[in-house]
Amino acid sequence: MANSDTPFGLKLLDYNPRLLIRGVIRAAASLTYNLGINDPVIFEGTSDATGKWPAFTEITVGDGNYITGVISSFEPDPAGGLDSSNNYAASGTRTRDRYCSVCIDPDARYLIQDDGAAALTAAAVGSNANLIRTHNTDTSNGISGMELDTNSDEPDADASNNLIIHQLYPVENNDLGVHAKWVVSISAASFRPCGALGV
Repeated sequence: MANSDTPFGLKLLDYNPRLLIRGVIRAAASLTYNLGINDPVIFEGTSDATGKWPAFTEITVGDGNYITGVISSFEPDPAGGLDSSNNYAASGTRTRDRYCSVCIDPDARYLIQDDGAAALTAAAVGSNANLIRTHNTDTSNGISGMELDTNSDEPDADASNNLIIHQLYPVENNDLGVHAKWVVSISAASFRPCGALGV
């Protein structure tokens, strides 16, 4: 049976809970894309007005670009109402800061779907890979549309790539072929600037 085509970004599998921190997407920070749950982010280099909560912003996908962490959830926006806008930070600027939980564990493992542009083989395990923005964040549920790039920059041994592939996710109805789900970690992590070289 064919793999389902259900992109969801970088979904946390296992991590150090002490490295799940509170952060903010600042209202004044202009985003090119909606930032949603399971989207990778990078330190913006500032904080909210209190100085207590570091600010994050969208990453640049592709070779040579670092990732600080991944958004795991958004806090409710009391002034925004209980609707889907609570689940993501909209593109452009916003009227209010959006607070979120961000996993900054450089050793965390994630689940990601490949983009289906090419069918990866078992040889992809151990390789580095890049992210690709094939879909924007789903505004109905706030889930990321990021996927693993299989074609425009196919997996290879390159520590400056975004990710390293650990294995095909070992569950029923997930097989080698297009839109497979893979277990990965961040190679070009801000807290591990040397990168993790695949094979």
